[in-house]
Amino acid sequence: MTRPPFLSGSIWPIHPCPLPDELLSSWMVRIARAYGVPPQSFWHQLASISQFRALDGQVSPRVLEALHRGTRIKPSQIRAMTLASFTEWGLLRIGNHPVIAFCPKCLGAPIPFYRRTWCLEFVTICTIHYVELQNDCPACGALIRLEHVRVNQSLAACHNCGCDLAAVSTSTYEPSDQLATVLVHQNYLARQLENWDDAATCQLSEARCRASNVGDASPANRRSTHQTRAGSR
Repeated sequence: MTRPPFLSGSIWPIHPCPLPDELLSSWMVRIARAYGVPPQSFWHQLASISQFRALDGQVSPRVLEALHRGTRIKPSQIRAMTLASFTEWGLLRIGNHPVIAFCPKCLGAPIPFYRRTWCLEFVTICTIHYVELQNDCPACGALIRLEHVRVNQSLAACHNCGCDLAAVSTSTYEPSDQLATVLVHQNYLARQLENWDDAATCQLSEARCRASNVGDASPANRRSTHQTRAGSR
């Protein structure tokens, strides 16, 4: 059969679209898994990637070209999925390796994926489910390593012990003015890091101070505040 002239043949037949706020490594893992191939093997063969974890810091021209050619996603959109705009401010969760936190309820969605903002140290509460983000597997203590999750397992599974991270219990915060303030400043600070300019310096400094007061919205304080307000009505 002759190839239709309007098909270049270079675009990949399966290429899941990036999801809102998705981390680059999360998207690349989902692409490899769509073919039933371990991510490290898939991307080593396709773009000679040896350090998979480094992709989120800065995507190389070779990887960028492979992704653009195979998915037709704009290079600017692919770059925006990295942590490059965050790294210079020293606000990432950092252990021996970059740390990706997670919201168990978000991972329970039909298509589990990992978000860029979950890598920021001041983002401690899920803005969708009002639950505390987790930094590691509660069963074995392993950090998130998406590229090591078995292809026959959900991406919500712990790569080390297989624990279902979507089923992890975590603190849930009751809606309150205090919680709303914390979430507003989490989002504001993340946006400012994305679109930094000198005129925003003072506003960003103030927002960072406020966002760092997440501890004041702890479950114990939250319940106490909620009960006090309820009793005063």
